[in-house]
Amino acid sequence: MANVIATADEELHPPGAAAHWQESYYFNWVDTTGAALGFARLGYRFAQRQADAVVITMRGGRRELVYGAVDQPIDGDPMAFRSADGLTVGRLTLRCTEPLRRWRITLDGRDEIDLTWTALAPAFDFGHNGTEVIAHRHFEHPGTVSGRSVIRGREHQIRGFGTRDKSWGPRDWGNIAGWDWISAQFGADLAFTVTQTTVDGQLAQSGFLSRAGRSCAVAGFDLRYVSPGTHSARDAEITIVDDEGTSIEVTARGISQVPLFKSGLLLRETHARFEARLQDGSHLPGAGVLEHTWHAGRRELLTNLPALLPVVKDAVVSRFR
Repeated sequence: MANVIATADEELHPPGAAAHWQESYYFNWVDTTGAALGFARLGYRFAQRQADAVVITMRGGRRELVYGAVDQPIDGDPMAFRSADGLTVGRLTLRCTEPLRRWRITLDGRDEIDLTWTALAPAFDFGHNGTEVIAHRHFEHPGTVSGRSVIRGREHQIRGFGTRDKSWGPRDWGNIAGWDWISAQFGADLAFTVTQTTVDGQLAQSGFLSRAGRSCAVAGFDLRYVSPGTHSARDAEITIVDDEGTSIEVTARGISQVPLFKSGLLLRETHARFEARLQDGSHLPGAGVLEHTWHAGRRELLTNLPALLPVVKDAVVSRFR
């Protein structure tokens, strides 16, 4: 199906009447060595007139930076905001320099990030066949990422690949059962995203397989977490088949993991090394992220507090750096 995402979709959309309407911009990046991963998200919650920003980076198997600016008041009319001028929440700014092609990601302050994200394939519309899993509208595409970071006085050049995600529409975090979102890059010519959740007792899946600058919808995939422990979601094996019958076998082995908590949901963000086995028998190394989310009860939340509290502390400290 032809791409139905337009350049106007780079901008904020008029919010619907739903109290949980959100608009979200997300970018992630993995360096070519697989030693570092990061992601930045900026989200607007119109009914509450609040916005959130988060930046997380991992390097060398450890958490490097956690920056959060949540429940920030939206000043002015968001419909007057323009992506070319830069969308800013807290110290995070996302600026579109070429619609559906190139963005600049900057985090100001003592901890700095300055990256350019450039698309490698057209935006893939997750609503192309009615299989959208989480948001009302949602698109993604793979790209290259280049730039630099200065974290705690240490400068690193960043050269690699990443996935961009934008969604808008009603999203009630409290009523979402949970999901798995997995995205990986294997150089300039191969990338994928797969996502699944349970809707009304039925498993819903979506995603795309991008090859040589062209993305094809995923017909289905089999996800098996092989790491020990319920919800550990650190290692995985995935079989993916797209609508054209192309299939790949993927293994993911976790390098580092950051736990997060939002609206009753526990999230595990895992930086992983990937390997893809293609139909011709060849193997490609890659890197990416496994995001596993589920509703946790009070006892489970208490069990995870020792891992969550250092992340919260880092976010508080970095907010004022």
